[in-house]
Amino acid sequence: MMLLNTRDIQLINAFETLTGANVVDCIDAEGSLNFLVEKGHLGAAIGKGAANINKAKKAMGRQIIVFEDADDPEKLIKNMCSPLVPNVSSSERGIRIQLKRSDRDEISGKKIRIIKELVKRRVKAPDINFVFA
Repeated sequence: MMLLNTRDIQLINAFETLTGANVVDCIDAEGSLNFLVEKGHLGAAIGKGAANINKAKKAMGRQIIVFEDADDPEKLIKNMCSPLVPNVSSSERGIRIQLKRSDRDEISGKKIRIIKELVKRRVKAPDINFVFA
């Protein structure tokens, strides 16, 4: 179960008010505000011509990254890694997210850490590993 602190709740309320998107989770990490919005709400979060996300960035004074939730862990991870297309596998040891070696330059360590944290908060998995092969 994920626990939100008062600041997280305030950030979620502010983002929802500014964009009209429903937020599932939020973490303030790696120098940015990272929101996980409900399935089907990514368009609202971004807005036409990126108007909503730009309004939120200006109002909140921070870089904002938005991910779309999904019904299953594999789809959630694929959404978060987009436009890259990972091969996701699960076992009792955890989740393995495999990307092509050539994708390594396309995804930052910052984004990897954010994805791992949000996935850990949504999915019960002992470990989450990114592999580039």
